[in-house]
Amino acid sequence: MRLNQLTIYGFGKFHDRTFPLNAGLNVLLGPNEAGKSTLTQFISAILFGFPTKKHPELRYEPLDGSRFGGEIAFTQDGTDYLVSRVDGPRGGKVTLRNVTLDLTLPATTLTHLLAPVDAQLFSNVYAINEPRLGTVFAASKQALIDRLRHVGAVGSDFWLAQAHQLDDVADELYKPQGRKPRLNQQLQEYQDLTEKLKRANASYATYWELLQTQQQQRSQQKDLQRQLAVQRQVASQYDQQLSLWSTYQQWLDLDDTAVPVVSGFQQNDATTLER
Repeated sequence: MRLNQLTIYGFGKFHDRTFPLNAGLNVLLGPNEAGKSTLTQFISAILFGFPTKKHPELRYEPLDGSRFGGEIAFTQDGTDYLVSRVDGPRGGKVTLRNVTLDLTLPATTLTHLLAPVDAQLFSNVYAINEPRLGTVFAASKQALIDRLRHVGAVGSDFWLAQAHQLDDVADELYKPQGRKPRLNQQLQEYQDLTEKLKRANASYATYWELLQTQQQQRSQQKDLQRQLAVQRQVASQYDQQLSLWSTYQQWLDLDDTAVPVVSGFQQNDATTLER
């Protein structure tokens, strides 16, 4: 957006004044109370609305009683516009015209043309005066960082609050010198597990040797089990032979006994045969 001309109906010490602006940088010089801050506030008031009557020091109502307000001619994306604002409810009565097409536009169109700039961002970026500079020089480092963040994004108050909230959550999760936060405990647990893993890796060679020895011994065990089954069959045969040992001894005794062989028939045999 480029501002082309400021026309003041009545604002602070000015009334019925026109300030043409050239393309590029415009420098307004003057002593104290010359109206430089008044012009800055005029631009903000016409674009974003008059402050409420609760803050009369910010309204810059005309001292001579002339009509309160003014207009600004500006160019946006190659199109010329003219916005005027006079005293009225809700920041003043706004009239917006598309000068290029000679059309009157709804007042709400102004907000879309100015987006994403709002009154607060305009004040922070484009309305730096001596009191504000003093505030910057006196600010702490964190306050200055927050100020720069605020300048860099519209609606950054919400995001700054979110950032502080996230910082608090981060402190609950982790502190460089803490022990109780959850992340510290998990880091300690991770360190303990890492030490255990190092010790386990150092013993891995021994574990592998023991595993190979175990496999060899299992193979030997299977061979011994097969041999044991064969020997049990042999032992069973020996047990059967041992149970017949007494009969075998009797047979040997009978073989050693000399029994005389009688040839022919005796008288008793004939009698027995006849009977």
